[in-house]
Amino acid sequence: MCKNEKTGDIHFYCTEENVSKMVFSISGSDLISKRHDLLEKFSTQDKIKIISMTVIPQNNIIVTEMQSSTIVFPFLAMLFGVCLVVSNVVSQKLVPLFNFTVTAGDFIYILTYILGDIITEVYGYKKSRQLIWSVIGANMVAFTAYKLAIILPSSPFWNNQSSFETILNSSNRIIVSSLIAYGLSEFANSYLIAKIKILTNGSRIWLRIITASIFAITIDNFCFMIFAYYGVLPVNELIKSSSIEYLFSLSAELLCVPIIIIIANNIKKHEKLDTIDINTNFTPFSLDGKYTIKNNKYVS
Repeated sequence: MCKNEKTGDIHFYCTEENVSKMVFSISGSDLISKRHDLLEKFSTQDKIKIISMTVIPQNNIIVTEMQSSTIVFPFLAMLFGVCLVVSNVVSQKLVPLFNFTVTAGDFIYILTYILGDIITEVYGYKKSRQLIWSVIGANMVAFTAYKLAIILPSSPFWNNQSSFETILNSSNRIIVSSLIAYGLSEFANSYLIAKIKILTNGSRIWLRIITASIFAITIDNFCFMIFAYYGVLPVNELIKSSSIEYLFSLSAELLCVPIIIIIANNIKKHEKLDTIDINTNFTPFSLDGKYTIKNNKYVS
């Protein structure tokens, strides 16, 4: 809500349900006299506030929840989850890269960082936090399904059990290490993007993307290698392997920064949404995803 200083009219920001980018302003007098259909959608308590503030203008401001119904977010979320689940499966294959060896999953896993950057930048830390926990849950379901499928007896004429196990039967240590490293790194990535965005008031997107990527990829790579392979590989091999993986992931992410910025800015324009996490509780142990209209830089 805002007040027109010239006319003294009270104006309210409204959003249409199921319309992704329809954020519009309407005066209180027009809302009461001309838009009965819109007024009826408000609760009785809000109707009373609207009428009283229109008839007797005050300096109070009503802050209501920003109900976002976006078109792009579900597709980004789906792609984000699929990339992580698939990368854990195809990581069983080793591929050569400039005389070094990396996993096939590295080429897909890097997409999770790119998508995580975009989601946090456009939709905010709260939405990213919800998505991180959802993807962790999805991976636990996937790993459980793999284990059950391996345990189930094979048909007499099916002779691919050993190959099936080779692809899907990751050790419990690898699974746990993967989820821990992913969770720590993604929360660090989202936290840094959101915090630096507040400090820069939404400017210098390149700074927060690069800073968050360096910290997140460092945490992810070295946490996973230590948790998964310490005591299994010799220390010198562990350092060599983790360094190769780290340099590959970090280089790929930094090369994609211009693409991330272009995609994020275009989504902001399409959705009329640019979330900044003012007054956000940054604990990772929450599923709160609610924002108010003051969190959207497009209308605040």
